[in-house]
Amino acid sequence: MTKADLINLIAEEARITRVKAESVVNTIFDSMADALMKNERVEVRDFGIFTVRQYDAYTGRNPRNGAPPILIMLARTLYILVVTVGRTSASSRPLRNVSKQNLRKCEKH
Repeated sequence: MTKADLINLIAEEARITRVKAESVVNTIFDSMADALMKNERVEVRDFGIFTVRQYDAYTGRNPRNGAPPILIMLARTLYILVVTVGRTSASSRPLRNVSKQNLRKCEKH
């Protein structure tokens, strides 16, 4: 599903214009991005958890021309899917149960 698909779905389900639906989607995504930029955790109940994970900087080089080392700093967004026991996907197949212990392990990383 793309962002455009999501906008169209919201417009149809909520019976609002596509412009208003686009505004809703952009507001949600912008709010989530702002929170992640502040290193805050974003939790959407019954869906998932988004956090930013910092990695140590390292030096690298351009492999094509062997240019001098450059400093690379990394930060990645970590997404943890929350699966509720007994809940099914759109294809009616049961989703795999994720234990609380495994979720805690993922949150620590």
